[in-house]
Amino acid sequence: MSQLNLFEANEKILRLFPAPAKGNGRRIIISLFDHSLVWCKPYIDAGYTVIPFDIQDDGIDLAETMPGEIGDMIGDKINRPPYEVYGILNAMPCTEFACSGARHFAAKNKDGRTEKAIQLLKSSIDIINYFSFNPKTNTIADWDADEALEIYPDAGLKFWALENPVGRINSLIPEMKQFGPKYFQPFHFGSPYTKKTGLWGVHTFPEPTKIVEPTEGSKMHKLFPSPERANIRSKTDVNFSNAFYEVNK
Repeated sequence: MSQLNLFEANEKILRLFPAPAKGNGRRIIISLFDHSLVWCKPYIDAGYTVIPFDIQDDGIDLAETMPGEIGDMIGDKINRPPYEVYGILNAMPCTEFACSGARHFAAKNKDGRTEKAIQLLKSSIDIINYFSFNPKTNTIADWDADEALEIYPDAGLKFWALENPVGRINSLIPEMKQFGPKYFQPFHFGSPYTKKTGLWGVHTFPEPTKIVEPTEGSKMHKLFPSPERANIRSKTDVNFSNAFYEVNK
């Protein structure tokens, strides 16, 4: 880790939502790049054990964090094995990928911002792969898979999802093409505004539950400049979050 050693990182994980290791509480949800907690809130409310990460809150730079370190943090903070990670939500920052900022792509390619964003996304995918079953090594999060499944039949990642607006992820990282995207709009789920967003991953894609007129238009693009503008624009739609949870429990 560039900013924190492992001990300091464990001390910095403050936004932890543990639950008893039974029922939904046995299932650990990791929410990456999650400052708002909107996407993971349905899981918190349903009694899952939820661990959000965001550099704004914990100082942990995921681009410099080895996947096994995340597993160690889980063990140190809640005394649970890493093979109990059930789902991963990934709200990767879109600043260097979104087509809304295409006029800046050339400058970002030149000054290294694009490369840094690619590394950050790849690091997040490494974390996802770490908690998934690896058929080549027969492991789940460095545990022998047979042993883990004998202890806990639900062992291993069951779903993951990456959220990002229309952009250049697939052109910059072609291996992501196999995972999406499929697109949704907030007005598909009862929120009357537009913000075309893609989902990549292995999960059940939520179909529209309540299509309404987008009377507020693209309200995120109309926000006045402020220190919190980026966080507000990147916030996951609450109705979509609830719909995603309903089909990915």
